Amino acid sequence: MKYYKYKDEESEIAPGMEYLETDDGWAIRQIAFNGKEHLASNRKYPNGRMGLADQQCDFDIFEEIIPISKQEFDNIWNAHLTIHQDEWNAIKEIHPIGKEVKGVIEIFFPQGVIVDLGGNALGVADYAACKASTT
Repeated sequence: MKYYKYKDEESEIAPGMEYLETDDGWAIRQIAFNGKEHLASNRKYPNGRMGLADQQCDFDIFEEIIPISKQEFDNIWNAHLTIHQDEWNAIKEIHPIGKEVKGVIEIFFPQGVIVDLGGNALGVADYAACKASTT
């Protein structure tokens, strides 16, 4: 995994910083923070935005995108998680890992298929498995 940040003036919560956790050029987790608000890839927002880059990119070629440590990324990510901890605990109780669930496909990302499980619960399904089941 590689971690990056860059100043994002066009974010829905601009001005702020965008933080990325990447794997082979794919954003795996992403969060924007403007000093007050977070916009993270693990939540569905009222406008339907998912907050995750959907294109592979060589982030190292851009001067304005700065490599950061995993710790710096995790500090921002964990601050966001803390705000939603009670909600997350309730969702995990309803949808424990390994339990078969039903939901509505929200979006096909190459990194995984985002599934709306109802309420504020989102799941991730394997892209290749979903693609294979549609042909």
